[in-house]
Amino acid sequence: MDKVKPTMVLFENSLNRIAVNLSKLQRNLFYMVCSQIQPDHTAETIYEISAIELMERTGDKINYARLRQQTLQLIQPKNVLGN
Repeated sequence: MDKVKPTMVLFENSLNRIAVNLSKLQRNLFYMVCSQIQPDHTAETIYEISAIELMERTGDKINYARLRQQTLQLIQPKNVLGN
């Protein structure tokens, strides 16, 4: 089986500026999704995040109710300009 090379997400572009107002858990979810993005993906591409993998990568214990609530907040449409 081929070994998958991990993707590194750097904190240096405009997408990351949006993450500044997110909770730590939301930022971690955001970065895990960013690490999965490939050039051939479309706006309809669905990304899956494993709660177990999230805990392993961050070293944090995850409260599943909070994970669900924080994830729902991320995917709800918002006005990013605050208007």
